[in-house]
Amino acid sequence: MYTTGIEAILGFQLSGNILTIDPHINPEWKSYKIIYRYKSSVYEILVRNPNRLAFATTKNVIELHDDGAHHNVVVELN
Repeated sequence: MYTTGIEAILGFQLSGNILTIDPHINPEWKSYKIIYRYKSSVYEILVRNPNRLAFATTKNVIELHDDGAHHNVVVELN
């Protein structure tokens, strides 16, 4: 159930080192945050929803790197 929620609702889909964020959320949600460890790196991903949308019109793709760094990523639904 946890994986289903992460994938279906928050839109978190991983394929190799490519992370796609394609959320289908309650329009009341202003934002949510995912902290994800990819090998030696940490990705702090903030998904903002200022226009109160239920889903994004485009998929957001992030290339993940195993560089030991802390990465901050902001995704905005539009």
